[in-house]
Amino acid sequence: MSSRSRDRVGAGDRRGPAAWAALWVACLFVTCVAARAAEDDCCGGVPATRPATAPAGGPRVIRVSADPNNLPFSNDKLEGFENKIADLIASDLGARIEYVWRAQRRGFFRMALKEKECDLVLGVPAGFERALTTVPYYRSGYVFVARQGSPGAAVRSLDDPALRSLKVAVQLAGDDGADTPPAHALAARHVVDNMVGFTLYGDYAEPNPPARIVDAVARGDADVAMVWGPLAGYFAGRQPGGALELAPVTPERDPTSGLRFTFDIAMGVRRPDKAFRDELNAVLARRQPDIDRILDVYHVPRLARETSASRPATRSAGEAPEAKHGDGPNSR
Repeated sequence: MSSRSRDRVGAGDRRGPAAWAALWVACLFVTCVAARAAEDDCCGGVPATRPATAPAGGPRVIRVSADPNNLPFSNDKLEGFENKIADLIASDLGARIEYVWRAQRRGFFRMALKEKECDLVLGVPAGFERALTTVPYYRSGYVFVARQGSPGAAVRSLDDPALRSLKVAVQLAGDDGADTPPAHALAARHVVDNMVGFTLYGDYAEPNPPARIVDAVARGDADVAMVWGPLAGYFAGRQPGGALELAPVTPERDPTSGLRFTFDIAMGVRRPDKAFRDELNAVLARRQPDIDRILDVYHVPRLARETSASRPATRSAGEAPEAKHGDGPNSR
């Protein structure tokens, strides 16, 4: 890792744990700046079809804001599991989906929901403050990714001494003093010099840019990586011969860094749209087995969901509500 990256990781983050939980899960979590021109061309909030409302006598339209280049979550070929779940929801409601393609960057939620660009965003943390959220439809967490039989495959905990000597891949967010939860957790333990940094957003000119961190482990450029579960499960599952294995990051709530590493995932609508939220909750209750089957196909690692969807996934127990940071990187 460069000295600039080491300085930035070790210096801390003004946004704090709650803000980064929001970034990672909402992005989920995950894709930028390296190909800004490509983003402007393909992802500037251009709906896939018009109009945004159904014609007289036509089917109901649900406008979904999604990233066109972010597998396993979504893409403009409709190959992601969020694309499949959106289709399932629309079918149950007798509606059709109209996509508004937007790269998951700064201002994503402001444009998608506050500016009324769309009706629905999938894959947000339950209780996320920038949206009115449904009940969660799955729960996942960060995982360690390593090659089978390698020293990295034995790592199970953030406190494992092996993390001080292995090449540990983490995703870094930008040049503004902010980093992802794995980077923060390791820096809090003074594990910095052996980090292998990958940009969270990646090169948007390439397909599925966040996948590079999993590719690096498969190639041997890193011994172990800490990756958001759905991303890791999908791309590890595409490696030949089951070459990679996954293990949950523990502890789920890290007392050293103050960060959570597991989250309930829900859908988000505009805050006034309580009737639509309730309608979606009813669909989720009816179709949860179908959703689980979709998640199984994409190898999404899942945990038992928390009993309450009302507790914000972006705030640790006892943590004061975070201050507003404007249109920062956590404001997808």
